[in-house]
Amino acid sequence: MSYFFRARKSSLFQNSASYFLGDSNNDSLQRVYGISFPDKKQMSEYKAFLAEAAKRDHRKIGKVRCLR
Repeated sequence: MSYFFRARKSSLFQNSASYFLGDSNNDSLQRVYGISFPDKKQMSEYKAFLAEAAKRDHRKIGKVRCLR
């Protein structure tokens, strides 16, 4: 985790919360997803890759074409 904040370009892209062992009487836990790159160019290439992958997502394409 210490490298993540020292990297030149970093991005947090998702978080989620849950209860410890799935019981609401227990403490809530927080999970954070992120990624870091040594420079801005690599970050922009990665984001472009994710955008292209989202366009080709089989779950989205199936709904658009009314497939089961």
